[in-house]
Amino acid sequence: MESGKREFIRARGGAVRAFRDHWRKLADDETELNSRAETHWTCFLAGSTGAMRRWAARFYDKAHAKRLASLTPAAVTKQLAVWLDHAVANALDEYDEPAEVDHFLRRCVTTEYVLAFNGALYPFPGGSLYDDIYEYCAAGFSTGGNLSLYKSTGEPFGALERRSTAAGIKAELWNGASSAGDDEDWQITFDPESAPAQIDAYIWSND
Repeated sequence: MESGKREFIRARGGAVRAFRDHWRKLADDETELNSRAETHWTCFLAGSTGAMRRWAARFYDKAHAKRLASLTPAAVTKQLAVWLDHAVANALDEYDEPAEVDHFLRRCVTTEYVLAFNGALYPFPGGSLYDDIYEYCAAGFSTGGNLSLYKSTGEPFGALERRSTAAGIKAELWNGASSAGDDEDWQITFDPESAPAQIDAYIWSND
């Protein structure tokens, strides 16, 4: 087996192990689950504060954590297929050291979302000071492009959740532009044919 393929398989397997370790630890620690629901609600994209808190509570619900913790490696690989291979390829292109690849993938499986924009993929939120949809997709010299959002767990978005998340994406784009003093007329169109486990959109400026 060629070295590139071996490294791809190694990295993907490490991401699957990191996912299982993360959710097993949370499933065994109800205090930490409750703490995350209370402190990570701002990480969720939604049209209102109440909806953000609801999605956080559902994501860090004990039954949900236990279900994810019970998945076999094969089941995790299948569930994360919507974004995992893309993330592995992205990490191998971006980083030289296996430890850096593993760190990036660990962040992807332990945050709330994974965001792809114009071919690049990021754990989202990423933990930086300026960490919103506007900064990833429209700031600086960006002219917009194609966005895809996935849950880090690879699970599908329910109909209500999809509408709420789309509203949150819009709000972050426009609020981020306003906070940055960007007066361009940013627009976003969502793809109604998006697969169940992703939200696809196109961002552009009317100016």
